Parts: sequence; structure tokens; C-alpha cells
Amino acid sequence: MQCYFWKYGFWFYLFGWNVQISLKTKHIPLFSERYGYKKARYFGPFRIETSKSIKPRTNLQLAILRAICGAVAVIVALLAYTVIMFNFVRWIAES
Repeated sequence: MQCYFWKYGFWFYLFGWNVQISLKTKHIPLFSERYGYKKARYFGPFRIETSKSIKPRTNLQLAILRAICGAVAVIVALLAYTVIMFNFVRWIAES
């Protein structure tokens, strides 16, 4: 497993898959994304891109990777929901 963190997101490599999560407001779509060669998913303020660099060796590795990616997507969605609700409650309290 490899990972890299920067100011607006992070990237990690696991079982032959690359996963990049970044803020969509700070990410400028590259040529390959604008013209449909790569796909990215957007969840709230986050941009999630996955790419397969090496084919996973077994179905078990693929199943583990899918479970991890699903868990990461759920965590990101819950964090986005928490931030939105926190800001909403703060806005109600101020008014």
C-alpha cells in the first residue's frame, strides 16, 4: 500500500488500484476527464477518482478492494453530511 497526502486531498494505491480523493472546488478537470477517457464521481464537496493500474490477482483481493472503496465512500458521505448539518445548526443558532 502506498499513499500521498496534499493540501486538498489524498491518493492511495491498494491491490493494484489507485484511488484519489480531493476537493472538487480545488481540482481542475484534466483533458482525459473532460473528454470522457477517465471517470470521476462527485459526493458533496469531494471528487473521487479510481483507476486500475494492475489487474488484481484474485477475486478475494477485488472483493476486499470494493469493500474498502465502499467504506471510504460512506465515510466521505457521512463527513459531508456532518459538515452540512453543523453549518445549518450554527446558522439557526445565529439567527
